[in-house]
Amino acid sequence: MLLMFGCGNRHETHNNINPTDSAWIDTLNKIVFPVKQDSLINVYFKYNQIVNGYEVTARWMPFEPHSETGCVIMNFRHTTSGQTLQYVENIYHNFDMDEITFSKGFKGYQNGDVYYLDYITNENPDEYKDSPLYYYAPFQFYDVDFDGEQELLINDCDQIKGGNTYRAYKVGENDIEQMDYVPFNTLDNEVTFDKPNKKIRLHYFDGVFDSSSIVFSKCPTIISNKGIPQGLSQGWTTSRQILEEYYKQDKTDFRLDSIYQNFHYTERDSVFIYAMTNRGLILVAKRDYLH
Repeated sequence: MLLMFGCGNRHETHNNINPTDSAWIDTLNKIVFPVKQDSLINVYFKYNQIVNGYEVTARWMPFEPHSETGCVIMNFRHTTSGQTLQYVENIYHNFDMDEITFSKGFKGYQNGDVYYLDYITNENPDEYKDSPLYYYAPFQFYDVDFDGEQELLINDCDQIKGGNTYRAYKVGENDIEQMDYVPFNTLDNEVTFDKPNKKIRLHYFDGVFDSSSIVFSKCPTIISNKGIPQGLSQGWTTSRQILEEYYKQDKTDFRLDSIYQNFHYTERDSVFIYAMTNRGLILVAKRDYLH
């Protein structure tokens, strides 16, 4: 079954898969999935647009016929160089799958279904209209570490406070490697990239009483002093969580510069400002704001 899906309209035909489809589907079927998934449905999709030079196709294995979640093998083939990259995930969904799964009259996925999808670029909700990370796009390429090369970002589409979260991958010659360390394992639509100064600002929230901003700058650093200031060592704060993740590294290309830890009270807010010095992270200022 061949299913066309794009521009908000869904068109169905019941023709046999044509030879052009067979070529990219056969390529996907030859990619070995780490975990045997013989019992799952095989659904295939291809994006109509070339994205950053790549033709993007996928074999998606929903957990059941009406599931928006499943396993995925996504293949990126560069149309000029022939470079191929694969993204493999045991639990995966995106907004395109949601739109199909929850569409009116949807009767469930069938083994061998083929979908053609339009790639959504910079359509962001108003609260994230300035975010360089595309809220609805399942993936995108963006230079998150200011090295002049674009990384592959996979959208988790989790719609939490702060938007969606994103996993960043360095693109190799024929592979990708996850950047599973601070500040790149905590990206969301609240992140700010200051490209001229090569700084990254993360924003975090924990309910209505605790929020923080953490600033990193591109600077090769050996992390020798891993002390936690007293104000962050007692109890659990959003900034302490990031600080402990940061201290798991012994060296980094992105130095933690400062932390703005906010506590929100009924009548006032308190902001504790910490800065990284030769003596480690220290409290340098405290400011109170009345509501």
